[in-house]
Amino acid sequence: MKSNKFAVMGASGQTGQVVASELLKNGEKVKVLCRNAESVSSLISSGAEHYPTDIKSLASLAKAFSDVDAVYIMNPPNYMVQDLLNDAIENTENIKKALLSAGVKKIVVLSSVGSHLTTGLGNIFTTRHLEQEMRSLAIDVSIVRAGWFMENWKSVAPVAKKDGILPSLLTPLDRSIEMTATKDIGMTAAKILQSANKNQLVELVGPAAVSPHSAAKCFSEALNRNVTAVPVASSDFSNVFNGLPPKVIDGWREMVEGFNSGHITFEGGDFSFIRGQTSMEEVSRKLSMDR
Repeated sequence: MKSNKFAVMGASGQTGQVVASELLKNGEKVKVLCRNAESVSSLISSGAEHYPTDIKSLASLAKAFSDVDAVYIMNPPNYMVQDLLNDAIENTENIKKALLSAGVKKIVVLSSVGSHLTTGLGNIFTTRHLEQEMRSLAIDVSIVRAGWFMENWKSVAPVAKKDGILPSLLTPLDRSIEMTATKDIGMTAAKILQSANKNQLVELVGPAAVSPHSAAKCFSEALNRNVTAVPVASSDFSNVFNGLPPKVIDGWREMVEGFNSGHITFEGGDFSFIRGQTSMEEVSRKLSMDR
């Protein structure tokens, strides 16, 4: 049976690494796209081919996208630039031009809950723009919209371990929202890349919705100590995101307010709504061991 060949953007990251790993397990040929080969050494050992790429370099992207059956597309935000949204627009334009130059026929795009909305998105505007631009291409474009990442708790996992509190941007603390594990994103994207079905739109969530209180309970069990969720006020965002440019912090604030008000939610409709298998319990155990 002939193997297909795929290019995976962000192969050193949380979702791209899973995409590449799943494809390799299924006997596919994989180009892993990132700057540093060391960051994907395990994938290279498993048979992947490293292509050094820079999202700012149209030439490197076009070369990496050439001679493949499909590409996993993502546009990871750079929170250190002064204008996150403008940076994302420039990156998306480079991706689009590179896909056209290489003649790619199929892509699977990582997007976000709320990307169907037009206002009140904050930093999610970056995935809305990516969706719109990729859909303008006359090729097979599938979209995977993920919920709030379960792994977003990673930055406060050490606080839970040390102090027994889980600072939460999400409020109220007893309100559950749909969250998604990056493992499920990667596995779902890999399946769609290999699927004969075209132009899919998937909204992907975890096995059950998660509240800050229930996340704290998961960390309590993982750490074998009492952990209590505590709210982080919007007025404290400048301290929470200390060191980030003001416009980036404003984007975080608008996005979080969108989640907390219920404005940012999934579109729903006739397309696929999938519940993944990775639970908050599993993710909290992993995050508790990471540090």
